[in-house]
Amino acid sequence: MKPNSRELKCIEYRQELLDPDPFIRSVRLRSEEEIARDSTVSSNKTFSQLWNDHGIHKIGVTFYDMKQKCMQRWVEILYNSDLDLEELNQKEIEEQVAYREELSKSGIRLNLAHPVDLLPEKIDSMLGTYK
Repeated sequence: MKPNSRELKCIEYRQELLDPDPFIRSVRLRSEEEIARDSTVSSNKTFSQLWNDHGIHKIGVTFYDMKQKCMQRWVEILYNSDLDLEELNQKEIEEQVAYREELSKSGIRLNLAHPVDLLPEKIDSMLGTYK
């Protein structure tokens, strides 16, 4: 299915973050019409589905900040919500630290997903589907 105008804004914003140099972006950035023509989105209108299909999937310290910034903007675009993803991310970090400390008392080491990568499912559970 073709993306609606809000989904297109999300996809375009992701491109802007990935190509911050205005000259490079002007060369690479496709027009809204080209994105609409070439992109498809799922009929499942959840944040996590759109993120899985069109989000930022690079790994690295700088990309986690970029992912959170992108997700924050997408929440504003898709849901017209001021949900604070920084606060959600901080809570997840605190929960992970406490969980690791509890396990380390038993000699167990555990690697968990980066908190930013858990945000799409949390957004789904808090905001549901978008229109």
